[in-house]
Amino acid sequence: AQQAGLFFGLGLFILGLTALALIYRRLWAVRAVVYSLIILSMVITPLLQTQQVSAFYDSHQARTLQASAASTANQPEATNEAVFNPHENPVQVAMANTSVQPAAQEAAAAAQTQSANAAQAAATCTVTDSSDCDGDGLLDQVEIHQLGTFVDDIDSDDDYISDYMEVQGFTVGGPTWYLDPRSADSNGDGLLDTNECLQHVDVAADGTLDPITDPFACIDFDNDGIPDVYDFDNDGDGVPDSADSAPYAAQSVTDGQFALSLSGYQSDKSLAVTFQIRPADDRHLWWANTYLDWPDNDIAGQVRRVTTDTITSDVTADMQLSPVLEIELPYSAANPSRGLPILSGVDVSAIGQTTPTADWLDRNALLPYAITVGEVNPDDGALYAYLPLGVVEDRNGDSPVALTGIMYYKMPAAAGGWGADHQVRLLWLVNGLSDSCDAPEELSTDEANAYCEDEANWISEKTILQSYYDDFSVTGLQVEESHGSSAAVFAQKNNSGAYDPQLWHLADVLQTTFLTHSIDPSTGQRLTVGNIDQHLTAWGVGNLYVNEILNAVDEPTLMSDLTGDNVSTMLNAARPSAATGDYAELLYAVELSGRSVRLGELAATFDNNAFNFDLTDADLATEGLFRWKP
Repeated sequence: AQQAGLFFGLGLFILGLTALALIYRRLWAVRAVVYSLIILSMVITPLLQTQQVSAFYDSHQARTLQASAASTANQPEATNEAVFNPHENPVQVAMANTSVQPAAQEAAAAAQTQSANAAQAAATCTVTDSSDCDGDGLLDQVEIHQLGTFVDDIDSDDDYISDYMEVQGFTVGGPTWYLDPRSADSNGDGLLDTNECLQHVDVAADGTLDPITDPFACIDFDNDGIPDVYDFDNDGDGVPDSADSAPYAAQSVTDGQFALSLSGYQSDKSLAVTFQIRPADDRHLWWANTYLDWPDNDIAGQVRRVTTDTITSDVTADMQLSPVLEIELPYSAANPSRGLPILSGVDVSAIGQTTPTADWLDRNALLPYAITVGEVNPDDGALYAYLPLGVVEDRNGDSPVALTGIMYYKMPAAAGGWGADHQVRLLWLVNGLSDSCDAPEELSTDEANAYCEDEANWISEKTILQSYYDDFSVTGLQVEESHGSSAAVFAQKNNSGAYDPQLWHLADVLQTTFLTHSIDPSTGQRLTVGNIDQHLTAWGVGNLYVNEILNAVDEPTLMSDLTGDNVSTMLNAARPSAATGDYAELLYAVELSGRSVRLGELAATFDNNAFNFDLTDADLATEGLFRWKP
C-alpha cells in the first residue's frame, strides 16, 4: 500500500510526445524550406522528448512491476474462490459454493474468515445467529460465511454503496445484475462503482447509512444493454474506459475537422489543450508510426532510391507514416498572437497580420510540447501549428485505441479575447528518403550519366512524400490552465547500502501528511513542498539533502528541472565524495496546481461543429505526487 501511494499518479503526469510536422501550403518555395524543418523536427525532437520523458518514468514502471511481482509471489498457490458473476446473486452463489466444500475445507475457510472479519466486531458487538452488528441489513453470519464482507462496516469495499445494496439485483437490458460487495470497481475498468452506479450510493460521506427505499437500476449510458458498472466502454466510442480521457462523452465532427475556442482563462497562464481522437476507420490506428520500404534501385519515378540509407538507424526501412494534428490559427486584431506565447518585451499591439514570427513568437516555449509553427500566410495572416500524435493503447492487450496530442497556448494580458475559432484537422504524413545525383556542371551529358551510374555519387534526403487528411471523432478533449508546479527533492548524504532508510521514513511520513493535505500546525496552512524542509528535524531526518524547485511555470518546465543532467547535479551535491558503486536515490515530492475543463462537463459545449471550453467557474485544484529517481 505504501508503494502504491508513492508511485500512483505520476504515470499520468506527462504524456510523452514524439514528432512534429510543418506544412506551409500556399507557396511551394516556402514549403521546400519548412518541409526540411518538419523532417528534422520529426526525427530529432522525438528522440529528445522521448529520452526526457522515458528517463522520468522508467523507475516508476520498474518499481510498479517489482511490486506487482512481489504481490503475486505472496499469494496462495491456489484458491477456491470463483470469479464474480454479475448475473448471480452473491449470497446464493456463496451458499452453493459452501455446500459442496469438503467439511475440513469449509471449517478452515470459516475459521479464516472469522479471524479476519468477526474478530473486528468482538469489542462492540456479539455475533450471533441473528445479529447484524453494523446494521446494514445483512446478517453477520451471511457476511462472515457467505460474502466475506465485514460485519462491523456497512461498506466493506469503501465505494459508498452498502454491502446490502450491492447484493440487491437490478435489471438492465433483460438480465439481472449484481454488484461485487468486495470490490470498489466491480468490473475492474478503473472507474469506481461510486461513479458508474450513482443510483445505488446509499452511504453518506461520514460513513453512515442513508437508505434508498426504491433504487433505480445502474445507468447504461450508451444504451447497449450493459450497465456502466459492467461496461468496459461506457460511452461506446471505441476507447475503453481505462484509456478514455472522457469515459462519458464523445463527439463526432463533420468534414474531418472542428473549430475550437477558449474563454474564461486567465492571462499569462499556460494553457494545455489535450486532444484524444479516433480515426473513423479504426484500422488506421495501426498505421501510426509504421515503417515501409520503397523498392530498391528505382530511379524512374518521383521517389528515387539508390542508396542503402534507412530513415532511422533502428529499422531497415525508408518510409514512415505519422499522424499529426494541424491547427489553423487565424489572425485577429483582438488576438494578434493567435494565443501563442510571445517573446519577452514584445508589444502585442505591434503584431500585425503579416508580422514575421521571428519578431514575436517564443518558439522555445513550444519545444516541451514538440510543437512547431510555420510562417505567416501573406494572404490572410493565418498560421499553421503541427503537433505530433502519440498512440493510446488498451492496457489489456496493448492494442491502439486512440491518438493523443497537446497544444500549448498562453494568452497575453493585452489580448482582447480569443478571436476567430481555431480549426483542427487530422493529417497523415508519409515521411521518406528520396535520392538524387547532382553531377558537376562542367561534365558533358555522357560524363554526367556515367557519374550518376556510380552509387557513391547519390545522396539521400528526408522529405515529406505525401500528406492527406482523415476523418475522425473526438473521444476526449481537456483544457488545463497551469497555476504553477513545484517540487522538493530529497536525498541521503551518506551511503547506507541498497536501501535508504531515512528516505523511506520520510516517504512514509509524507504519505500521511503531504498527500492527505494535512494542516501545518505551526502556520495553520496546508503542508506544501516549500515548507516540508522545516519539519525534517522533528521527523528524525534532519540531515537529508534538500533541493526546492518552486513555482515553475508549468509541468513540462518542472519536468526538465527534474531530469537529465539535473539528476547527476543533485546526486553530486548530496554526496560530493561518493565512492564508485555507491547506491543512492532521490525522492521527489511534486505539487501541481491548476484549473481544468474536459469534454462531458457543462462548461464544455459543442454547437455547429465548434467546441468552446469556458474556464470561468473552474475550481483551482492542487495535486500532490511522489516520485523516486533513479
